[in-house]
Amino acid sequence: GFFVPREEKFFDMMTNQMDNVLKCAEKFSLFMKEFDNLDENERRKFVTDIKDLEHKGDTITHEIIETLNKTFLTPIDREDIYETVVKTDDVIDFIYTVSKRLELYKISKVDDYMMHMSRIAFQCVKELKNILILMKAKNTQAVKESLVKIHTLENEADEIYNSAMASLFSGNVKEI
Repeated sequence: GFFVPREEKFFDMMTNQMDNVLKCAEKFSLFMKEFDNLDENERRKFVTDIKDLEHKGDTITHEIIETLNKTFLTPIDREDIYETVVKTDDVIDFIYTVSKRLELYKISKVDDYMMHMSRIAFQCVKELKNILILMKAKNTQAVKESLVKIHTLENEADEIYNSAMASLFSGNVKEI
């Protein structure tokens, strides 16, 4: 019983995890889009929904790690699976943290920078899910193309972040 066949279900488990992160990123993007028009209770509901997705993500992450610890042969390196699962969980944790801080600090308005960053995060998560599907299909060329898309989105996010910081410190908050 010690030697078990290579477990291919990791791609399915990781896709399940990514589906949850995708729901969370989508919920957060909608939260940012609607934020200025929501009352305090409606904002709290968004934060609660995101928290629920974060808890579900923790459960999925623990299940994957537990399965990983019991599996002898994995479809890709065990360390790569572990790091991917942990980093994916970090994404949903960060989304929840930002949502919760908006509530705690009683923020009443978000700017275009935040809305745009939330859309980029959502697009990145969609690409990450696509990469898992492509990896399972062993389509390395398409994986490379998706990685380029993510890198482009990362560069766009860096530019938005830099513009937001410059705007903040110049005192001239502007639309993007």
